[in-house]
Amino acid sequence: MGTDIRLYREKRVDGRWLAADAWESEEFRGERRMRVRPGARFDERNYILFDLLHAGARGETYPFSFAPRGVPPDLSPELKAALAVETTLDNACSYLYLHELRDFLGFLATVTIPVAGYMAAPALAALDAALAAGAPDWRLLAAIESRPKTADSRPCSFDVPVDQLVGAALGRLIAGFDGMAGDNHRIVFYFDT
Repeated sequence: MGTDIRLYREKRVDGRWLAADAWESEEFRGERRMRVRPGARFDERNYILFDLLHAGARGETYPFSFAPRGVPPDLSPELKAALAVETTLDNACSYLYLHELRDFLGFLATVTIPVAGYMAAPALAALDAALAAGAPDWRLLAAIESRPKTADSRPCSFDVPVDQLVGAALGRLIAGFDGMAGDNHRIVFYFDT
C-alpha cells in the first residue's frame, strides 16, 4: 500500500497551539500554499511505528496501539490550512502529546509483537544462531519478506521486542522537541493514501 505519512509538530504558547515546524510558502498548481520542506520534519516511513500510534490506519492493530483521535479542534493556523486542502485525508488523522510518546517509548521495551514472513535459508540460520546464543541481532529481520523470493526461502515467525523495531525512530521523533519553547507539545499526523 503506497501511503505517505504526514507528521507535524505543534507547541502550545500562551494557551494557543502554534506550528513548531518551519512552514514556507510554495506555488502548487497555480496556487500558493504552505508546506514544511521534506527533511525539515519527521518523515521516516516506519509503518510499524505508525500502526502503533494510530490503530488500524494501515490495517494493522496491536493490543497497545493508540486509538485514533481525529483532528484536534485547536490546530495551529498552518496545520489547519494544510488539512483544508488535503483531498485524500480519509479520517486517518490523529494526535499525541509528547508526554504520551515518552511514556510509550518506555513501555515498548516491555512488549513484543509477532513478525512473520519468509527468509532465505542463510539469513534465517544466522538469526536462529544469534537467538540460540542469547544475543539476537534483530537487524537481520531486514531480510524478511512477505512471500518467498528465492528457492531457499523458508517460513519464519518471531516474537520481537517492539523497541527493537520502532524504538530508534520514536526516540528521534521525541528528540525533535528538545529545547523547544512552549508549555506543551504534540504531534499531529495523518496518512495520505
